[in-house]
Amino acid sequence: MILTNVIISKKTLSSILLCLLLLFGLNYLRANDIRSNHQSKIKELDVETGVVFSGYNDVKIPKSTGTRISLSQQLTINPSEFFRARFNFTINNKHTLSAFIAPLKLKASGSVNFPVRFQDTLFPAGVPLNAVYRFNSYRLTYRYNFSPIN
Repeated sequence: MILTNVIISKKTLSSILLCLLLLFGLNYLRANDIRSNHQSKIKELDVETGVVFSGYNDVKIPKSTGTRISLSQQLTINPSEFFRARFNFTINNKHTLSAFIAPLKLKASGSVNFPVRFQDTLFPAGVPLNAVYRFNSYRLTYRYNFSPIN
């Protein structure tokens, strides 16, 4: 399969630049801690990007009266780029701050040969349909590491 027209969006590029800025900022903090003799360090840096394909995406809203439609089989979803990153920063081997960023958005389009009821709106058969599948995840975590008692 040949992939074409996979272009990084402005939002994804902004996320990548933000993660790079965080990386350089954490390195700056670490360099200052080393000079001041503290025990801070970047414990983990995990960055991932690539192309995502849609598999199983069936929708029916509301569940009781909506029309079930498959975004991946009855409509067309083009491959899209994805990006996610996690930074862990540990201070004095006790306090860990963690940031996780994972935006994901897929766009589906096409038409079906039956009417579709979605959120109290009826779309007649054959009309162009556009849908967005979004699954963004953003987390900020604080963890305190307890030492075992000897």
